[in-house]
Amino acid sequence: MKNTVNSTAVILLALTLAACSRSESPVTTDPVDTTPPTTEPAPATEQAAEPVKPADPKPDTDNTPDNATLAKWMGKWIGVEATYLTIKPADEFYGIELADLDGPKMYKGTGRGDHISFERNGKTETIRATDGDGTGMKWLAGKKDCLVITKESEGYCRD
Repeated sequence: MKNTVNSTAVILLALTLAACSRSESPVTTDPVDTTPPTTEPAPATEQAAEPVKPADPKPDTDNTPDNATLAKWMGKWIGVEATYLTIKPADEFYGIELADLDGPKMYKGTGRGDHISFERNGKTETIRATDGDGTGMKWLAGKKDCLVITKESEGYCRD
């Protein structure tokens, strides 16, 4: 009988071990990621670009008036056929008087870099320095100290 007990014990032990090794895990609807987190970055597929350095701040010369240049423009400038341009300093703007054959008209101008801008008839106009040839007007050709608003029709000189 001793052999029967040993045989039965061996069979029970084998069945128990087999049952333990085939244990099923409970069914869940949400899969669980059992992958341990990595601390290494993923390999780069492209070479990283160098960081962009901010541009050096430069003054906006188009909006900062060149006061030394514009101060030289104060006063009266003579055009052709009794036309003239007068520029006067004011608190926050320049007083611009333009006279043509219809008479003088007044405008408010703003210094912007190397020119003065003003609104006339819904359009932004500019007064810029040039010479007589730069006005495009044959009557002012050869002169040295001039201002122009519209080439070939609105030029004014001092010399």
